[in-house]
Amino acid sequence: MHLFPAGDTLNMAPGQSLLSALTTDSGPKYLNRTSPVTIRPVLLSATAVGTRKVVVRLPLSSELSTTSCGSAISITGSNTAKTVTSCELPANSTTLTLTLDTNYASSDRIDISSLSQSIIRIVHPSSAGQGTTYGPKDSLPILPSVGDTYTTAANTLSVTLPAFTTTTPSPLTAEACNSAVGIFSSSGDSANSGAIASCSVSGSAMTITLSSTYSAGDRINVLPLPEDADNVLSAGSRGYTPLATPATIKPTIISAKATSATTLLVSLPVASSFLASDGTTQPLFLDKAACDQVLAVSSATLAATKSCEFNYNANPTFRTLRVTLDASTQYTPGEYLSALPPYISAQQAVCARCMHATPA
Repeated sequence: MHLFPAGDTLNMAPGQSLLSALTTDSGPKYLNRTSPVTIRPVLLSATAVGTRKVVVRLPLSSELSTTSCGSAISITGSNTAKTVTSCELPANSTTLTLTLDTNYASSDRIDISSLSQSIIRIVHPSSAGQGTTYGPKDSLPILPSVGDTYTTAANTLSVTLPAFTTTTPSPLTAEACNSAVGIFSSSGDSANSGAIASCSVSGSAMTITLSSTYSAGDRINVLPLPEDADNVLSAGSRGYTPLATPATIKPTIISAKATSATTLLVSLPVASSFLASDGTTQPLFLDKAACDQVLAVSSATLAATKSCEFNYNANPTFRTLRVTLDASTQYTPGEYLSALPPYISAQQAVCARCMHATPA
């Protein structure tokens, strides 16, 4: 099979006699052009996964000539036209992520503004920066889907929705939830049967209660709509659509409790650990310099040694982390604690020491 690469062109075969401008033999035949037409890629689909975040699927590995996308991509709809404030396309990727200047609306559509403005191009196999640029086509609807999903308890998920969402039925039943949204294991191709015990939608947020506890690596996606079935989730006139691949559910801190002026106990949704940047060492405690890359306390300073540790007692569960504060900046009411990436993103570390969910 020959894949369409950057630089491909198209032309009529010289002297062809099969294709004519009319459906009768008397119609003029299409002629070979002096210069062949460049075959240009177009956008495949666009999905809103946040109030101002849109993910665009591309047909082939592509690259950006600049990250200034405002004049290159057109977002139109029944409301005022929107501007793309930033765009991101990882190296040799087929997924373009856009940030909009105003909130997504279900009437929004997307296209390349014009050929002369296009900054997206297919990666050329041998010449960097020489790939064929994308061209405009009929604009595509931007369809809603599920966005970032976090654990708020061991069996509870908070799902970001891109716009005010209505449901059928209302309120949602467990059966309707499981028909509309699927929970996938880290490697499974099919949604786990009956994974959702209940769910509810309020505005642009969905809360899901799982039938069992969250497992590291669990993923979420909208399920394909059966033929002739009504949309369970809708934003305006648009029914929700599946993502290209299920999105990883991100573990976050469930709670943090002060047990003394300098001690915090942090509850995690699943057994977790610290991961060294080389992926081999998993220390059970971190000193301040490393723990500062994992956790942030709003106004207190971490202790110099054993700032955060799993093995603070004889039988660690790895679901509770002890955080020790410096005696000079003790806990005061109103302080808050947050996890830094990659624990929030449930991916392995790029920092020196990071916390990650441990697969079951």
